Amino acid sequence: MIGRIKRLISSHLAKKSTFLFQHKYKDLIEQIPKHLPIDFEVVSFSGSKQFNDQLYSILSFFYNVGIPLKWTVYSDGTYTENEKEIMTSVKNVVFKEVDTTGFDDNWNLMFDANPTLKKIAILSKLNIIRTTIFVDSDVLFFSSFLHYIEGLKDHNWYLEDESPNYFDTDLIQNIELIKHPLNFGMLILNATHNWQFVLEYLTNKLSNGTLSYWSDQTALHLFANQPGSNFYPLPKEYFVVNGSDSFKLGHDFNYNSIAVRHFVSPIRHKMWQYSWKKVLGVS
Repeated sequence: MIGRIKRLISSHLAKKSTFLFQHKYKDLIEQIPKHLPIDFEVVSFSGSKQFNDQLYSILSFFYNVGIPLKWTVYSDGTYTENEKEIMTSVKNVVFKEVDTTGFDDNWNLMFDANPTLKKIAILSKLNIIRTTIFVDSDVLFFSSFLHYIEGLKDHNWYLEDESPNYFDTDLIQNIELIKHPLNFGMLILNATHNWQFVLEYLTNKLSNGTLSYWSDQTALHLFANQPGSNFYPLPKEYFVVNGSDSFKLGHDFNYNSIAVRHFVSPIRHKMWQYSWKKVLGVS
């Protein structure tokens, strides 16, 4: 009961913080520090419902890490022209529509029913020419990310989930075999991949009627753990997915020391409850 009350208070504080953020878009964009460009590209997929989260995520990178050579926001088709205008006023941010050409009618039905599967369509057509971060709109970057910049240019990396329970049932039944479970909130790619394994896994799940919310994450976990994939989990104490503070007023993590936090749905309010002014270092 007490935990639920604390969550209600936290959610109220988060709404108030989001409201204040909405009235500071222009100022925050104009005040982006004059960092030197960083030889990274960033790719996101989101829509109008995620506009505040997406802009905040972008600003957290620009303020705390630097200016990527490009940040491509793939739209789910719902962004308004005004929202696009605001986001593209940030240097090097561009918008694209998801290219689903080459996918058959069954896949198009999957995209309609499960729009987040379009992330797979984006991944399948990415041509990696430099280190590329593929990241959800509810991920914030903190200044400690800079400590890892050079190391991230080798291999491929993924966020480690807090639990091995967020996969398709048939994989969870062999839960003792799951080590370092992948969270699809952020991938760091240093090579163009053949994602055929992932595409075939999802096609098979659709054809046998077992496609679930977790199927894309399951497919990517299995792919990343194949021999020779060259994928490694990021250190989870600094690249955080954990939601242990969902029902607390405080936060279980020190934002001055962690590099990234993925604010998954149950803790989305924590993304906004903590002061965005502190995250961005503005008054």
